Amino acid sequence: SDGSHMYMAADRAGDEAYMLAKHLPGVPVLIGTDRTKTGQYAVEHFGAEVAILDDGFQHWKLARDVDVVLIDSVNLFGNGYVLPRGTLRESITHLERADICLMTKVDQGLPGFNKYIRDQIAKYGNNPIVLESIHHPQSCIELCDWKRNIADEGMPISTISGKRVVALSAIGNPASFEQTVCSTGAEIIESFRFPDHHEYTQEERVDAMEQAVRQGAEAIVTTEKDAVKLPMEFLAAVPDDKAIPVYILTVEVVLQKGKDEFEQLLRQKLEQHRKKG
Repeated sequence: SDGSHMYMAADRAGDEAYMLAKHLPGVPVLIGTDRTKTGQYAVEHFGAEVAILDDGFQHWKLARDVDVVLIDSVNLFGNGYVLPRGTLRESITHLERADICLMTKVDQGLPGFNKYIRDQIAKYGNNPIVLESIHHPQSCIELCDWKRNIADEGMPISTISGKRVVALSAIGNPASFEQTVCSTGAEIIESFRFPDHHEYTQEERVDAMEQAVRQGAEAIVTTEKDAVKLPMEFLAAVPDDKAIPVYILTVEVVLQKGKDEFEQLLRQKLEQHRKKG
């Protein structure tokens, strides 16, 4: 995206880049295998003053001012191993390079998880800022509206509150998504879970819709990451008189403990660059 128009579909740009572009009107979203060249392009063509990298901790070729490491408060450091044996991108010892450790979904972790994460950060880190956050359900957007519009505000969470719904997801932590759905007041009567980055087949889409209708669901609720891979034909999987709405649940990351220190660090870095001219 150049900040005004989107030029690539999700199957070429990737799920997350596509989602970012839909959420950030006015902000260019660039992709490229060589992030140094991509960053230079952003400066030369868009006058970028700040570049935010997704999954940039391992990209050593590009100099960084701040390194942020996300730590899932529900899935504690995966199984302790790096890819492909585990889920870690790097060894936990590399926390020593982090300026900020952002703990996500702290409200969903079991008792003691928060302390355990902080103990590991203290053990391996180099005194980084520790920032806590939660995933707060923000809105419900019907699939057709999500496909058509950029930065659609959608409908209030109360749209699914008290309703019997089916949860559909192909993400790394479906249990966390389902817990967020339940926090809205919706009742999950069935869950369809697929592997992370799974590409839905037509048979799977039809089966999910038919089972939802058969079980008396009032809606299907899915994630934005899944919405990228669900075509409009998903809504036509059953006759119109039996069709139920498909809602995309949007979430907002709400910063909590450590927020002031985090914002202060960012302001300091920006001020340093401003003085450099």
